[in-house]
Amino acid sequence: MSIELALIPVAIAVASALSTKTTDYSTNSHQIQTQIRNKELLQKTLVQLGCQSIATSDEVSLSVDATQIIFTTDEEQGFTALFTGDISQSQAENFVNNLHEEYFRVVQEQVYLRLKQQAPNHGLFLESETVQEDQSVLLTFSIGKEGY
Repeated sequence: MSIELALIPVAIAVASALSTKTTDYSTNSHQIQTQIRNKELLQKTLVQLGCQSIATSDEVSLSVDATQIIFTTDEEQGFTALFTGDISQSQAENFVNNLHEEYFRVVQEQVYLRLKQQAPNHGLFLESETVQEDQSVLLTFSIGKEGY
């Protein structure tokens, strides 16, 4: 019984702290669902955009000027960005749009590297590689033995 009595005040304190944290976010916050699903690629994208982030097991956070941004994930939806501080809804949306553009470039780069690395293991050999005007890459592979 003493264990139960010790846990009840702790549970009340935790609930109180959580409700305070939620109240703090509600003063000036914006929440935007992203198309980002991979935490490592999110971090790489943020670095390429010049942001320094801190990752924990369940979120990625960073500060930009007077704004705190926290990316949280759920397995079905991907990452949601929570913006708190001195930022408007349109500025938050603009940040996420820029983040998406860079994220898709990072994903494209990862797919490109993986294709080039794994193609020979599947009997494919790179014949040509062309960078298009939109910065997409066209790869042409031959099937079979290298050099044929």
